[in-house]
Amino acid sequence: MQKRATERRIPNGSKYFQAGGRWFRHPRSSWRGRLALLIQQSAVSIAKEDLARLQASVAGTAQEGDAPLDTDVVFRLAASESAVAAVIGVCWADLWWDLETGRPQEMSGAADLLSFGDRVLDELNDYDDEFTDEWVASVGQTLYGKVLGLEMPTEDEIAAQVGNGLSPEVTAV
Repeated sequence: MQKRATERRIPNGSKYFQAGGRWFRHPRSSWRGRLALLIQQSAVSIAKEDLARLQASVAGTAQEGDAPLDTDVVFRLAASESAVAAVIGVCWADLWWDLETGRPQEMSGAADLLSFGDRVLDELNDYDDEFTDEWVASVGQTLYGKVLGLEMPTEDEIAAQVGNGLSPEVTAV
């Protein structure tokens, strides 16, 4: 992150808002459309047995002889996380700190946005005392609603849908 020489001026109006102790700016309509599409396309859809294997792998309790984790599951989780980080990066408007990653001026497709999200996530991860996974998830949930007009499924809803083999649904508010 780069410290700004002067405090960002936040004009009165509804274009700016706070989430997670930081300021964010609503993106222009064309960005909202691209971000909404990216979020919907990267929604996580994981079968119950894959979720159990993933949890065992992360917890270090996987047993020898367990079926290997499908790499597609890992890629879908990473895409979902990168999509949320892309939204954070596009909307970032902190008073004193700019992301070194910078706000993209244009992107040609989902791969570029996910790559941008990866860079934002890496940068936030450098400051993990403040920008924890929980912070990213909480701010991501706020941005879904405020910026994209979408409602992100709760952890309980995701668990219920994953247990039923269904994809989480992102619905318009």
